[in-house]
Amino acid sequence: MEKAAPRDYDGLEAIFIVWTCDGWYDRLRDPRKGKAKFSETVKRDEILALNAELMDAIASLERDGNSDLAFLLQGELAETVTEYEKLKLRAGVLDYLDLLILTRDLLLQSRSVGEHFQRRFTHLFIDEFQDTDPLQAEILILLSADNADVSAWRAVKPSAGKLFIVGDPKQAIYRFRRADVGTYEQVKRLLLANGAELLQLTPSFRSLRSIQNMINRAFKPLMTGDTEKLQADYVPLSPFHEEYSLQPSIVALPVPRPYKTRFSMMAVEESLPDAIAAFISWLVKESGWTVPNPGNPAERIPLGPNHVCLLFRRFTSFDEDVARPYVRVLEARNLPHLLVGGRSFHDPEEV
Repeated sequence: MEKAAPRDYDGLEAIFIVWTCDGWYDRLRDPRKGKAKFSETVKRDEILALNAELMDAIASLERDGNSDLAFLLQGELAETVTEYEKLKLRAGVLDYLDLLILTRDLLLQSRSVGEHFQRRFTHLFIDEFQDTDPLQAEILILLSADNADVSAWRAVKPSAGKLFIVGDPKQAIYRFRRADVGTYEQVKRLLLANGAELLQLTPSFRSLRSIQNMINRAFKPLMTGDTEKLQADYVPLSPFHEEYSLQPSIVALPVPRPYKTRFSMMAVEESLPDAIAAFISWLVKESGWTVPNPGNPAERIPLGPNHVCLLFRRFTSFDEDVARPYVRVLEARNLPHLLVGGRSFHDPEEV
């Protein structure tokens, strides 16, 4: 290709960076893994040294390429941002971020406005606080201050008993819109330093002890409270419901056909729908298992299709509807079902 056109350096850079994310790339990191053969004239240590040098060079290229991209994008988008601000000014409109910025600035710059709203809102109750972005957090803290003479939200002393916050840092998943664990932790430290009380709500009313134990073992080693990585501390779940001893609360289904010529995630995914549908059919038709009656938890009723929920990580994969194979196998077994959020409703011929 380079004989017919100039070398595409941007394209080559992209290829190298993709290698760092590719599963096969990891197999190349250490030539001692696998069945790599070496030349009779080249020592193994020389190959290992060259390999390490190559890996370091590619990792350095990735870091430099990504940082360079961020810098260039900032410059490229500056003109777009400026034009966007002009269009809003010309139309006399504000977007959502403008409302937050101007509200925060007004509370900081006008003592009379700050005092007015601090008196007006005597108590503030904030739920799902882990979804709060930094600007929203600033506004909440400024409104809860014991006086309006402040220059920054971190210098605020909140009025005792005015602010009540409920949040779960383990559920902080909206970082793409500036809500992260860092903001949550900063506000928590500010409140605790000014006499607030921290209550850990650990009982889980939705599951049994064995499920909670499994979740605790899985997440506790990973959620370390690392502030640099914006990682929450893990607070273990504690049980509320008694375990029901006559049937298991956790069942691990084996994958019936995980191989093609070798282990394959595609083979796993292809064999799962029929296996799961067969298990559900057994559950509702043959198992004799029961579940608590929602109206009277002390009473148990036969497990039915309405007690089963299949959760999907995503609804599409490479433009394929992930849920559709499950719908087909449930229909084949005459199992009543309701699909919420499927992506191929308009594909069937009858629709």
